[in-house]
Amino acid sequence: MRKGKKAGDAKAVIFKRLYGVKPGTFEKMKEILQEAFDELHKQGGKPPKLTV
Repeated sequence: MRKGKKAGDAKAVIFKRLYGVKPGTFEKMKEILQEAFDELHKQGGKPPKLTV
């Protein structure tokens, strides 16, 4: 890590390396998936084996 780099910036860089997107983009993607999941399952049904 270079001198003067903030810890928050370092966490964002590590997050991007792990997941391929910035944390803000990841949160937006997660919101879109959650909305689609809720729309599909609003009438009920069997709970999923995996979480969103």
